[in-house]
Amino acid sequence: WSRKLFDLFASELTRKLFDPTMRVPGVRFLQGLSDLLREATAEGANVTRWHEALTLLRMALLPYLEGELLPFGEDLFQQGRVLVGQIAVRLEVHRTWNTARRNEILREIESSLLMAFDVNELIGILQAGLAQLKIQDAYLVLYEDQFDPQGQARLTLAIENGERQEIDPEQALFAVRELLPPGLLDQQGVNCMMVEALQQREEQIGYLVIKTDPPAEPDECDVYPSLRLMLSGALLSVRLRQKLQDARQVAEEANHLKSRFLSMVSHELRTPL
Repeated sequence: WSRKLFDLFASELTRKLFDPTMRVPGVRFLQGLSDLLREATAEGANVTRWHEALTLLRMALLPYLEGELLPFGEDLFQQGRVLVGQIAVRLEVHRTWNTARRNEILREIESSLLMAFDVNELIGILQAGLAQLKIQDAYLVLYEDQFDPQGQARLTLAIENGERQEIDPEQALFAVRELLPPGLLDQQGVNCMMVEALQQREEQIGYLVIKTDPPAEPDECDVYPSLRLMLSGALLSVRLRQKLQDARQVAEEANHLKSRFLSMVSHELRTPL
């Protein structure tokens, strides 16, 4: 970017050199600088650091400017600083809005997860939430035995390119040391991902794997711990509900057998020998 920035200023100074009647920087210069800043921000560059770049460029160029080029050059740098400041403010507003929207989505996901009755419903809510957060590739893995988190695990949800993938039952179960079933990781290239352990106190539940590039802003990382906490709590709640449901069914069956036994005994006692 430094080379492009230098060429932009040099081009405008050259135009002034061949056109002495030119009093202020042209629209082409401001548009070119705006396009350059837009490209830089799209690639994750810190716009506020461009003030430093302009200062260094000014220190390097001003000693070589004289006559009408000197005030014109100063005007160029001033226009550049103003434009950088305006774009930095717009980016900060946009970043603040994105953060607020992301937090709102996380609250909606948490509220829905807490209402999930079983794992299938929870997975559907998680899938919809990840789509809202624009997470394209994610995998939910649950331990087969919560007391043996180094043993085997089962792939419960696989999302690739924003679409839920069918899971082959024969490949769903795998050794935890492999992280994911064979074929889901690039064995030749580099895999960039976040792995969040799902647990509540001493109870090990599983983990969530999210394939992602390094975030452009530090606050984007807050999404992953938030997902870990709410997903861990929701999975534990689902397990407790399932245990309560199973216990209720056992109690109802026992009560039914008891009633049937008492009915049979009562019938036998009323029947004369």
